[in-house]
Amino acid sequence: MRITQGTFSFLPELTDAEIKAQIQYAIDQGWACSVEYTDDPHPRNTYWEMYGLPMFGLFEALVFVFFFGPDRGWNELHLGSSLRLPRLFKYVAVYVTPVFLLTILVGWLATDGWKTILMKKMVDGRLAPLYTETQMPWVIATRLLYLAFIAFACLLIRRAWRFRATHWQETRP
Repeated sequence: MRITQGTFSFLPELTDAEIKAQIQYAIDQGWACSVEYTDDPHPRNTYWEMYGLPMFGLFEALVFVFFFGPDRGWNELHLGSSLRLPRLFKYVAVYVTPVFLLTILVGWLATDGWKTILMKKMVDGRLAPLYTETQMPWVIATRLLYLAFIAFACLLIRRAWRFRATHWQETRP
Protein backbone atom coordinates (compact mmCIF):
# COMPACT_ATOMS: atom_id res chain seq x y z
CA MET A 1 0.00 0.00 0.00
CA ARG A 2 1.31 3.42 -0.88
CA ILE A 3 0.04 6.53 0.84
CA THR A 4 0.48 9.35 -1.64
CA GLN A 5 -1.67 12.05 -0.06
CA GLY A 6 -2.17 13.55 3.35
CA THR A 7 -0.49 13.45 6.69
CA PHE A 8 1.44 10.19 6.22
CA SER A 9 2.55 10.60 2.61
CA PHE A 10 6.19 10.72 3.67
CA LEU A 11 6.09 7.08 4.80
CA PRO A 12 7.63 4.36 2.65
CA GLU A 13 5.36 1.84 0.96
CA LEU A 14 3.92 -0.57 3.51
CA THR A 15 3.16 -4.25 3.14
CA ASP A 16 -0.04 -5.78 4.49
CA ALA A 17 1.96 -7.42 7.30
CA GLU A 18 3.49 -4.07 8.31
CA ILE A 19 0.09 -2.39 8.33
CA LYS A 20 -1.33 -5.22 10.44
CA ALA A 21 1.60 -4.95 12.88
CA GLN A 22 1.13 -1.19 13.26
CA ILE A 23 -2.60 -1.53 13.88
CA GLN A 24 -2.02 -4.36 16.37
CA TYR A 25 0.56 -2.22 18.21
CA ALA A 26 -1.92 0.64 18.49
CA ILE A 27 -4.61 -1.72 19.79
CA ASP A 28 -2.17 -3.26 22.29
CA GLN A 29 -1.41 0.24 23.59
CA GLY A 30 -5.13 0.88 24.08
CA TRP A 31 -5.23 3.61 21.45
CA ALA A 32 -8.34 4.34 19.43
CA CYS A 33 -7.88 3.40 15.78
CA SER A 34 -9.60 4.87 12.78
CA VAL A 35 -8.99 3.35 9.38
CA GLU A 36 -10.22 5.31 6.41
CA TYR A 37 -10.47 3.50 3.10
CA THR A 38 -11.33 4.71 -0.36
CA ASP A 39 -11.19 2.90 -3.67
CA ASP A 40 -10.36 6.24 -5.31
CA PRO A 41 -7.26 7.60 -3.50
CA HIS A 42 -7.53 11.30 -4.22
CA PRO A 43 -7.10 14.15 -1.70
CA ARG A 44 -10.76 15.13 -2.10
CA ASN A 45 -11.83 11.66 -0.98
CA THR A 46 -10.24 11.72 2.45
CA TYR A 47 -12.90 12.56 4.99
CA TRP A 48 -10.74 13.44 7.96
CA GLU A 49 -8.34 15.83 6.25
CA MET A 50 -10.84 17.58 4.01
CA TYR A 51 -13.86 17.76 6.27
CA GLY A 52 -13.36 16.30 9.74
CA LEU A 53 -10.60 18.53 11.04
CA PRO A 54 -12.10 21.82 9.79
CA MET A 55 -15.50 20.78 11.14
CA PHE A 56 -14.21 20.00 14.63
CA GLY A 57 -11.89 23.01 14.56
CA LEU A 58 -14.83 25.24 13.68
CA PHE A 59 -16.87 23.68 16.49
CA GLU A 60 -14.07 24.41 18.96
CA ALA A 61 -13.72 28.00 17.74
CA LEU A 62 -17.48 28.58 17.96
CA VAL A 63 -17.58 27.12 21.47
CA PHE A 64 -14.90 29.62 22.51
CA VAL A 65 -16.75 32.57 20.95
CA PHE A 66 -20.43 31.77 21.51
CA PHE A 67 -20.53 29.57 24.62
CA PHE A 68 -17.81 31.27 26.58
CA GLY A 69 -18.02 34.72 25.04
CA PRO A 70 -14.81 36.38 23.87
CA ASP A 71 -13.97 38.15 27.14
CA ARG A 72 -15.01 35.34 29.45
CA GLY A 73 -13.26 32.76 27.25
CA TRP A 74 -10.09 34.82 27.27
CA ASN A 75 -10.21 35.14 31.07
CA GLU A 76 -10.88 31.39 31.43
CA LEU A 77 -7.91 30.68 29.19
CA HIS A 78 -5.61 32.59 31.54
CA LEU A 79 -7.17 31.41 34.82
CA GLY A 80 -4.45 29.73 36.86
CA SER A 81 -1.85 30.16 34.14
CA SER A 82 1.54 31.76 34.60
CA LEU A 83 1.79 32.39 30.85
CA ARG A 84 0.00 35.40 29.37
CA LEU A 85 -0.76 35.27 25.67
CA PRO A 86 -0.49 38.48 23.66
CA ARG A 87 -3.87 40.16 23.14
CA LEU A 88 -3.53 39.59 19.38
CA PHE A 89 -4.33 35.90 19.95
CA LYS A 90 -7.75 36.83 21.30
CA TYR A 91 -8.66 38.53 18.03
CA VAL A 92 -7.26 35.64 16.03
CA ALA A 93 -9.35 33.17 18.09
CA VAL A 94 -12.51 35.30 17.92
CA TYR A 95 -12.43 36.53 14.32
CA VAL A 96 -9.75 34.99 12.12
CA THR A 97 -10.04 31.32 13.10
CA PRO A 98 -13.84 30.97 12.76
CA VAL A 99 -13.87 32.87 9.43
CA PHE A 100 -10.97 30.83 8.07
CA LEU A 101 -12.47 27.48 9.10
CA LEU A 102 -15.95 28.47 7.95
CA THR A 103 -14.47 29.42 4.55
CA ILE A 104 -12.88 25.97 4.25
CA LEU A 105 -16.13 24.27 5.27
CA VAL A 106 -18.27 26.36 2.87
CA GLY A 107 -15.78 25.78 0.04
CA TRP A 108 -15.93 22.04 0.63
CA LEU A 109 -19.73 22.10 0.78
CA ALA A 110 -19.94 24.06 -2.48
CA THR A 111 -17.58 21.78 -4.40
CA ASP A 112 -17.82 18.20 -3.10
CA GLY A 113 -19.56 18.36 0.25
CA TRP A 114 -23.12 18.40 -1.01
CA LYS A 115 -22.47 15.11 -2.82
CA THR A 116 -21.02 13.56 0.32
CA ILE A 117 -23.97 14.73 2.41
CA LEU A 118 -26.39 13.27 -0.13
CA MET A 119 -24.17 10.15 -0.29
CA LYS A 120 -23.75 10.44 -4.06
CA LYS A 121 -20.82 10.61 -6.48
CA MET A 122 -20.48 11.66 -10.10
CA VAL A 123 -20.22 8.75 -12.53
CA ASP A 124 -20.29 9.49 -16.26
CA GLY A 125 -21.82 12.91 -15.65
CA ARG A 126 -24.66 11.73 -13.40
CA LEU A 127 -25.09 11.17 -9.69
CA ALA A 128 -24.74 7.59 -8.49
CA PRO A 129 -24.83 6.09 -4.98
CA LEU A 130 -21.60 6.64 -3.11
CA TYR A 131 -22.02 3.61 -0.86
CA THR A 132 -23.28 0.08 -1.36
CA GLU A 133 -26.42 -1.22 0.32
CA THR A 134 -24.33 -3.02 2.96
CA GLN A 135 -22.32 0.13 3.76
CA MET A 136 -25.33 2.43 4.19
CA PRO A 137 -26.29 1.42 7.76
CA TRP A 138 -22.69 1.99 8.88
CA VAL A 139 -22.47 5.37 7.19
CA ILE A 140 -25.77 6.53 8.68
CA ALA A 141 -24.77 5.21 12.12
CA THR A 142 -21.45 7.08 11.91
CA ARG A 143 -23.19 10.32 10.96
CA LEU A 144 -25.66 9.94 13.81
CA LEU A 145 -22.75 9.25 16.17
CA TYR A 146 -21.07 12.51 15.09
CA LEU A 147 -24.28 14.43 15.70
CA ALA A 148 -24.69 12.76 19.11
CA PHE A 149 -21.09 13.65 19.97
CA ILE A 150 -21.67 17.31 19.11
CA ALA A 151 -24.95 17.41 21.05
CA PHE A 152 -23.30 15.72 24.06
CA ALA A 153 -20.41 18.19 23.97
CA CYS A 154 -22.87 21.10 23.91
CA LEU A 155 -24.75 19.58 26.85
CA LEU A 156 -21.54 19.18 28.86
CA ILE A 157 -20.52 22.76 28.13
CA ARG A 158 -23.94 24.02 29.23
CA ARG A 159 -23.78 22.00 32.47
CA ALA A 160 -20.26 23.22 33.17
CA TRP A 161 -21.29 26.82 32.74
CA ARG A 162 -24.31 26.42 35.01
CA PHE A 163 -22.12 24.77 37.63
CA ARG A 164 -19.48 27.46 37.25
CA ALA A 165 -22.04 30.26 37.59
CA THR A 166 -23.43 28.71 40.79
CA HIS A 167 -20.01 27.87 42.20
CA TRP A 168 -18.61 31.30 41.29
CA GLN A 169 -21.37 33.09 43.18
CA GLU A 170 -20.93 30.84 46.23
CA THR A 171 -17.17 31.41 46.48
CA ARG A 172 -17.17 35.10 45.63
CA PRO A 173 -16.14 37.34 48.54
